[in-house]
Amino acid sequence: MKDVFCFEAPLPILGLLAEITFLRRYMHALLHDLCARHRPAVLLVTHDVDEAIVLADRIMVMRSHPGRIFEEIPADLQRPRDRHSAAFDHVKARVLMALDRSLAGERVPEQLEHPGTGSAMWW
Repeated sequence: MKDVFCFEAPLPILGLLAEITFLRRYMHALLHDLCARHRPAVLLVTHDVDEAIVLADRIMVMRSHPGRIFEEIPADLQRPRDRHSAAFDHVKARVLMALDRSLAGERVPEQLEHPGTGSAMWW
C-alpha cells in the first residue's frame, strides 16, 4: 500500500518572518528528500504559488463558492527546482493567470468540465 502524506499550508508561519526564509527553503528540501526516498502520494494545500511550484508535480488551481478545481497545471520541471529559471517563471505565470481567471468567474476550462472515465474529478 502506498503511503499518503497530506499537508495543509504546511509552512505558512515560516513565511511571516522574512529573516527565516532559509529555514522555509530548508524545510522544502527536507520534504523533497523524504518524498524521493519513500515515494508517497502527497496532497499539499498552499496559498503560496512559489511553494506549489517548488514542491508539486501538478498544481490544481481552485475556484471558490463552491470550491472546485478550476485548472490543472503541470509543473514538470527538473528537480531541484531553479526559482530563477525561465521555465519556473513560465509555470508561475500560468498559475497566476489561472488564479486571476478563476477569481474573475470564468468557466472551468473544457478539459476539466467533463472528465473522462475513471477520472477523479467530482463535479
